[in-house]
Amino acid sequence: MTKNLQLSSEKLYSAKELEQLGYSRTATGRLMEAGILTSPLRGVYRATGGEDAPLFDKLGAMSKRCPNAVFFLFTAAAVHDLVVRDPSYEHIGLPPSRRAAPIFSDGDLPLDVVRWSRLEDCEIGVDTYRHLEVDIRVTSPERTLFDLWRYSFKNPTLKGTHERVTDENLFDCFAAYFEKVSRDTCRLGDLAAALETRSTTLQAYGDFLLTFERGFNARLVF
Repeated sequence: MTKNLQLSSEKLYSAKELEQLGYSRTATGRLMEAGILTSPLRGVYRATGGEDAPLFDKLGAMSKRCPNAVFFLFTAAAVHDLVVRDPSYEHIGLPPSRRAAPIFSDGDLPLDVVRWSRLEDCEIGVDTYRHLEVDIRVTSPERTLFDLWRYSFKNPTLKGTHERVTDENLFDCFAAYFEKVSRDTCRLGDLAAALETRSTTLQAYGDFLLTFERGFNARLVF
């Protein structure tokens, strides 16, 4: 707890919640200037003094503003330590019922937002993390890899103009998974089978997994 304040450094507060606790917007601004409060995202606040976790603080703040968001692609890969650099965009998936993309006032927070047509995309292979009393929904490592492949040039069934995942980024994430998580491609195939209904897509993904696994093992030998 911060001194003389009934605010926890282990919780995120919206401006409305602070007002309900007796802190006007003017008072909140003064606390920010004094360094007693910090704001990981415009309109979301946290008392200083807590453990430093910038990525989860940011994702928690975004989830505070948009509870039904699912972080996927490179944002999820960063959570699972499958990328060597921070993503250029925060990748968010939304359920079919969400018609409008979340709007964040921060100009330095570029987003790549996808509204999925099926509710299954928001549920299968999605894990929930609890951080600063906020639920953060992130695709699992296996689901993350399948999504990266689905949006890559390696997926011959992908339609539309969504920006493709490059081969280099795709291979880097799969290699990191094989090195840090598991070399069991059955787990990857089972996730794909639970999520994907098109046999042509599943066959193409299975062929990719087999090819990548052989190439990965060959590099270990030489």
